[in-house]
Amino acid sequence: MQHSVRLQPTAAAAIDSKKANGANAAAATAAAAAAVAAAAAGTAVAAKSLKGTQQAAYPPFTVPVVPYANRVSSPPRITGVVFYGRRSRVRILDCYLQRNMARRGGLLAEVVFVRATWETADVAFLEKLIQLRAPDYRSLMPQRLDVGYTGHYAWMDPDQIYVKIDDDVVFISDHAIDHMLAAHMLNRWHLISANVVNHQPLELPHSQRGAHTLYEQAVAGDKSSWAPVMKARKVAAAGAGGGNVTSSEVLEPVPFIDNGWDVWGDWKKAASVHYSFLANHAANRLGVYEFPHNEKLWDFHAHIGYTRWRINMIMFKGAAIDVHVFNMSSTTGTYPGDDEDYITRILPQQLNKTSAAVSPALAVHFSFYMQRGGLENNTDLLDRYALLAERTCGRLLPPE
Repeated sequence: MQHSVRLQPTAAAAIDSKKANGANAAAATAAAAAAVAAAAAGTAVAAKSLKGTQQAAYPPFTVPVVPYANRVSSPPRITGVVFYGRRSRVRILDCYLQRNMARRGGLLAEVVFVRATWETADVAFLEKLIQLRAPDYRSLMPQRLDVGYTGHYAWMDPDQIYVKIDDDVVFISDHAIDHMLAAHMLNRWHLISANVVNHQPLELPHSQRGAHTLYEQAVAGDKSSWAPVMKARKVAAAGAGGGNVTSSEVLEPVPFIDNGWDVWGDWKKAASVHYSFLANHAANRLGVYEFPHNEKLWDFHAHIGYTRWRINMIMFKGAAIDVHVFNMSSTTGTYPGDDEDYITRILPQQLNKTSAAVSPALAVHFSFYMQRGGLENNTDLLDRYALLAERTCGRLLPPE
């Protein structure tokens, strides 16, 4: 029997997943989920505090940035690239971009926002953000060399290293870009990907590690009522002095398993992925997203062949794409100028190269197109990620 349980706020329990078992594992999950619920309760208050503010309150950051101790010697210049379109996401991403700027102890020399919108409020927000963050940020309007995203890459310097980040990446772990650079410097890979949560196909290794718990909306129509689904399990125990065996029931969370592909088109599965991440973060259990079998670099070709995968956060040298950018319009099977299909499936096959995801470079992608409406209309996840960013950096720039 399964129960959808609305948990009451309690203190978070940081319990090592390798030691937790039985009732302890259930308690760890319950405590973590309760901590998330307690954090969400402050979301409305935090939102009210933003009204009338004109700028973000950081830096300095709420959680200080600690430079990576094992950084590669004499690191090259790295440019962040964001294909910009949505202010509701970028106000969250700004926190993590700022934490990764070189002048604040990170690796990004600058961030270029390549505009992909003409919506008035979104454009105004970007202009305000760039003014606030100068000289860290600048914007660029791509020259439409052909249809699709060709123009978003054609301006790049062949000798420059770039980290392309989707505008709806809502969490980046400290030192993620350092880990990506270390893998890039091996000169073995076509593209380097972060270890992205809500990703095709990386939900497969995340599921294999037991990172996900099934969540349901406990109260219909209540966006903040999502809670883990629990199932009862009987536990037998011998009586004192070897007497009669007694049994009791403990509630355990129901694991959520994805094959790496299904979550893309199902917003409810994506909701379980996100709420599980927030619970794991609250319980200091982000190690559960490390790839199975201690695989530090997840070879895409070895696992899925030359198949399209998602480029939510990738590192590459400009030459890896720039030389071939005019061929992007030759993409078949989707639409001309489909950058993702071209640089993950077609081009690597032509070059006989493969790409890899880096286990400790953890990031969270909010939504694919098929998930967006469901997540926005039925969950409070954007508010929760905004609150997490505020508790990491400080007051966010308001969206209006």
